[in-house]
Amino acid sequence: MTRIQPAPDINPALAEHAARYSRKIVKTGTRTHTLIGYNIANVSVIEAPEGLILVDAMAQEISARDAATDIAARFPGQSIRAVVYTHFHNDHVNGIEGFITQKQVANGEVEIWAHSDLMHFVTEVSAGMGPIMGRRAAYTFGAALPRGSEGFVHAGLGMPHDPGPRGFIAPTHLISERTKVRLAGLELELIPIPSETDDMIGVYLPDEEILLTGDCIQGEVYPNLYTLRGTPYRDPMQWVATLDWMRHVLQPQMIVPHHGHPMTSPEEVNDVLTAYRDAIQFTHDQTVRFMNQGLRPDEIVQRVQMPKHLAEHWWLGEFYGTLKHCIPAIYVGKVGWFSGDPVDLDPLPPAERARRYVALMGGADAVRTAAESAAGDGDFLWAAELLGLLVSLSLEDDAARLARADALRGWAYEQANPNWRNWALSCAMELDPPPQIDGARQQLVLAPPAVVQAFPPGNILRGMATRLRAETVTDLHLTMAFCIEDRGLDHALELRRGICEFHEVAPKTVDVRLRFESGFLHDLIAQKVRWPEGIEQGRVQVEGNRSMVPLFFGSFEPPMAPKDIKLVSR
Repeated sequence: MTRIQPAPDINPALAEHAARYSRKIVKTGTRTHTLIGYNIANVSVIEAPEGLILVDAMAQEISARDAATDIAARFPGQSIRAVVYTHFHNDHVNGIEGFITQKQVANGEVEIWAHSDLMHFVTEVSAGMGPIMGRRAAYTFGAALPRGSEGFVHAGLGMPHDPGPRGFIAPTHLISERTKVRLAGLELELIPIPSETDDMIGVYLPDEEILLTGDCIQGEVYPNLYTLRGTPYRDPMQWVATLDWMRHVLQPQMIVPHHGHPMTSPEEVNDVLTAYRDAIQFTHDQTVRFMNQGLRPDEIVQRVQMPKHLAEHWWLGEFYGTLKHCIPAIYVGKVGWFSGDPVDLDPLPPAERARRYVALMGGADAVRTAAESAAGDGDFLWAAELLGLLVSLSLEDDAARLARADALRGWAYEQANPNWRNWALSCAMELDPPPQIDGARQQLVLAPPAVVQAFPPGNILRGMATRLRAETVTDLHLTMAFCIEDRGLDHALELRRGICEFHEVAPKTVDVRLRFESGFLHDLIAQKVRWPEGIEQGRVQVEGNRSMVPLFFGSFEPPMAPKDIKLVSR
């Protein structure tokens, strides 16, 4: 098969958008300083009488240290006394140890504020879905791609979401309603603003009427009601209600988002908030309109077009969220995945469907010829779809894999949306022969050990249920207690005919009880030790039927590294 290899290129609109995010520190009002272009997310520093308040903490520690160096130079002799996490997303919390230390928090030198639901979402989303979210996030943000015309140009919201050391320090103070606080000697308000996430909080400086909005306003892009990496459902009308409350009730004079640039006048604030909420409501209302006419998501996508004044608004370019992707997310959020066509109720396996399609199309050679012709005409996405059938038929068909990779690259280089570009180029890398794949970079760790170590131990044990080899234990009934002696905890996991039930307090009668210190659990999370080694070394004491221990742990799959998850080569 003749390879048609496209020349690397960057869509001019994407290049222009990326140029706006050069590294800079922007001052808003008299005391708020926002660092832009250091990482995918901004951080802000608020000058206060007794020190500095840090709002958010970037995605990883290397970028955070660069920012901390510039903060120290800008504010000599002043230290960070308080931190506010606007929400749980890792690009806003995992760089924290580049700014402050665990010791500073433990000794009361620094306090950390967040929404009361933040740890729930860190546990259930960042950690509970860590492997697949890490893999998909790596594709969304082009973690493995070279920088430049052949690969990564921009993340849409900011600079590269690079792999690197990631930490976490749990919040020390939680809020669930609008709360007046005094941080580092400065009076301000922390306000829940549910929007992109349900745990979003804004930081409001009442004396200057400045609102720091986290990701309630996703800077200078059409709002991402759905993200390709995967996310819990984002309720569009809840988001609209929050924006309307800002417009009509709070009425801030200036807004500082944590992606993009601040809005520094009442006129600009009103313009952006109005356009932003209108774009979200339009997407929601028109999706529901056509749902109520019986249309499927793929049909609605073809019907709905953003009004011209919104499509061309300077804050609504589709460099992150896209209308075509948000419509299916709303559909699924409202009525679920089923379109109404019975064919979808029990579909053929992908490989069998591919075999039948290829046979109907005249065989593999005919499909190769058609794909080659499409690629030659610049119809790269159709070529990639055709070649996907051949890859599904045989993962060892290297010619089909390489041709599909080339087609995906050709399509990617035409795209202005970084997510579309990054996904296509990352999938092309997955299809390439092994030596070209940098597996270590094809992942983003959403739940590094520092994050997991902040969890209650019960959350860690509860998470094992999602790795149960249920098909192998349908006749097994076994209860194991986990006594974490230095924490005074006695949890249990009960395997019962294919399910794993967590018990906050172990039942009176168990088959086996393991006793250990929390330090062992931390080493286990960091993959420094395994249960059998802990038992052999005496770090884990066993009470009861020892022969059941290997049976119990053998019932669970080991955690899968994101880099081992295949998305298009399977």
